[in-house]
Amino acid sequence: MAKKCVFCKENPAVIESKFCSKTCMYAEQQREYLIEKEGYKKEQLEHITDPAELPLSDNQKDFVYEYVKTKNVVNSYRTAFPSAVGLNNREVYRKATFLLKLPFIRAYANEIVEELRNRFIEDKFNVLFVLDTIINTNIKRFLNPDGTIKSVDEIDEDSAVAIKKLTRRYHKSGELMEETIELEDKMKAIQLVGKYYQMFNEKKEVDVKITHLLDVIKKDDDVDIDTLIKKAKEAVEQKVNERYLQFKEEQVIDATIEETEKVKSDGKK
Repeated sequence: MAKKCVFCKENPAVIESKFCSKTCMYAEQQREYLIEKEGYKKEQLEHITDPAELPLSDNQKDFVYEYVKTKNVVNSYRTAFPSAVGLNNREVYRKATFLLKLPFIRAYANEIVEELRNRFIEDKFNVLFVLDTIINTNIKRFLNPDGTIKSVDEIDEDSAVAIKKLTRRYHKSGELMEETIELEDKMKAIQLVGKYYQMFNEKKEVDVKITHLLDVIKKDDDVDIDTLIKKAKEAVEQKVNERYLQFKEEQVIDATIEETEKVKSDGKK
């Protein structure tokens, strides 16, 4: 019978190896490093069988944050790892690009980018809301049944953002002579919305996602990239902690069920 992989415990290990793949081998090395150097306890990590779910060391997190912020893989590695002092750029680049290929690094980077993206969109929600209103507002919304334009009091503020120009000309006697209404350009609004969502396409690789996202954010003078990344970091760390607490709760429930079943079994005997 073939031996199971030491890390994933599912796939058969390759002949003369304890692992089914290099991915699982690197994942087991990460787990051992976290226990030895980062203060993790074995029971905190032994349940993990998916390489993408492994935690990161503080240095690895710093590397991800710097890379997400700057897109510069060499400088990000030098900033995050003091041990890089004395290494030439070629060696640093090799180490940094290797890190970015590891599933737990990529998973964490994706979470940061996703959170960053969501927070940026949240900050820009009003812009997207206006564009959506322009696209979906029909001119009939501003007309009375007889074809005349509604009075200002009858037009709600949300819909009004779709109006580019509203003109009324009156005779000196006060009689309305002419009225015109022009809406904002729908096609331009559609193109702008498409540009937003194309840049935030989830199917892109992590490094491409970072490139597109930073290009968008850095063009926006109202957004502080450092503050945005700080908020994203806090949100991701909270999610990581919540996942671990959920796992601990599930362990307690499983242990309780197992103990209950054991008592029932002993009672029948």
